[in-house]
Amino acid sequence: MLTKGTEKVEITFATEEEAKLLKVEEGQYLYYQSGVVNDDRGVGIEFFRIMARPDQVQYTNVLTRRDTR
Repeated sequence: MLTKGTEKVEITFATEEEAKLLKVEEGQYLYYQSGVVNDDRGVGIEFFRIMARPDQVQYTNVLTRRDTR
């Protein structure tokens, strides 16, 4: 069962290879996100790394409130 995950969001710069793949100039800013999803024993089940053009990113958070009473 997946129980925990961490993710990191940063801005980075396009390498020559990334620039070619994303059709941008080398050195252009890129959105970078990485993370790990763990199971209930703490074992890493999934690792992800995303690089995207900033003009192609839309970020949405869904917030919920737990009743702490």
